[in-house]
Amino acid sequence: MLVGRGAQSVLAQRHDALHVYVVASKPWRMKLAVERLGADPAKAEKVVDDFDRQRDQYVRTYYDRTRHDPANYDLVLNAERLGFEGAAKLIVTEGEAAGVEVGVRMPCPYAVRSSGTRHAASATPSTQSKPPAPTASGAP
Repeated sequence: MLVGRGAQSVLAQRHDALHVYVVASKPWRMKLAVERLGADPAKAEKVVDDFDRQRDQYVRTYYDRTRHDPANYDLVLNAERLGFEGAAKLIVTEGEAAGVEVGVRMPCPYAVRSSGTRHAASATPSTQSKPPAPTASGAP
């Protein structure tokens, strides 16, 4: 499973891929930036805007696509309503139903250990012993 880095574009022609876009409101993401990234509350909006701008620019520059276009995805989930665990369960369920080998790797700034330290979380419910999928070459 590739998360971010234009995965919806890199794997666009793969029939064995499930393209998922996880969304949430800006205020909720600002709250996460403060709680999980330790962002200054006065600068949380800028942090979220900068992340969005960088992601948008990356997908536009390298793949000539619009990141927010729902046509690029098979499934769009609202993490604010579902929670991260609820969203992950739906992704796993839908992936398994589609016959996609399911695993989760979240090299994401919002992945935080319970101690509050940032990390790239890795959890593979059905493939614990397999290494994470490689990212596309040239991806930052």
